[in-house]
Amino acid sequence: MRILVLVPNRGSSFMEQDINILTRHFPVVDTMIYGKKNRKSILLSILARSYDLVYVWFVYQYVSNVVLACKAVGVPCVLVPSGVDLANNPEIGYGLMRFRAARIRAKISLQLCNLALPVSEFMQHLVLQQARPRAIQVICNGIDTELFKPSGQKQDLILTVARIFEGNFLYKRLDVFIQAAGFLPDYRFVLVGEHVDGTIDRLRAMATQNVEFTGYIGRHALIELYQKARVYVQLSHAEAFGCALAEAMSCGCVPVAVRRGALPEVVGDTGYYAPYADPYRTAQAISIALNGDGSSARERIKQMFSVEKRELQLIKALNLTYAPLSGGV
Repeated sequence: MRILVLVPNRGSSFMEQDINILTRHFPVVDTMIYGKKNRKSILLSILARSYDLVYVWFVYQYVSNVVLACKAVGVPCVLVPSGVDLANNPEIGYGLMRFRAARIRAKISLQLCNLALPVSEFMQHLVLQQARPRAIQVICNGIDTELFKPSGQKQDLILTVARIFEGNFLYKRLDVFIQAAGFLPDYRFVLVGEHVDGTIDRLRAMATQNVEFTGYIGRHALIELYQKARVYVQLSHAEAFGCALAEAMSCGCVPVAVRRGALPEVVGDTGYYAPYADPYRTAQAISIALNGDGSSARERIKQMFSVEKRELQLIKALNLTYAPLSGGV
């Protein structure tokens, strides 16, 4: 099977993981970033049947053109909805579904694609709010539990990871993380993430002396922080899955989260929950979590969200999608 993978950008760990999985199983896997400059050439290659299956991360507006081209020549198209593409959160100015044109195009894409693969039950709910795909299956993001694993002694360190820019200030509730640190002055709070715009200045102005901002760090340094941190905090408005949370749990961190989006699907009963946007109660949950043990959190990731599990489910789903149109694989 010749597969074309379309992504909005390169570098995201979850998209790169899928590219690696597909490359291991299929002889031809071409990855392209869909942009204005190559839009026409991508559509022409689909219409020329240069590929047997098209695999698209996120249901952005351009995807409707891809799905329609696939439909025209009988090439199966698989979509992976995963976050902002189907979100509709006007209260924080987040999500493409706030816009009518995006909703129309998303409905076309989801209705006509051969298979939708949302990364969580929460994302499946958002898909079904927009359309009824011909086939839909939840395949959760996978974590490499041999890469993300405990090592060394835990420290009284509280960690969260997020790129720091205006859109994430409320979406990730970075303000609540910073404010919670003020209630626990004897503990070290660390916010890891690239400083994209001037939002970092707002956070620094709010922060007490026990808060550190690392800026961007590489994967190796991030894993070391996961391994040192006793508690990982995720307070987002609505995560599609929560990869950083799952990576931290795989490294033995005790999770503190809110009951929104897919976060409860990841955490289950292995961590602690705080009310949304409540710094004081968040600090209370962190205080309790500091006395906890992250072994059950790691076990949950190993059992439910391993990269091996995603690989098995993904390859089976793609083969079954391709087989009816090809007469078998």
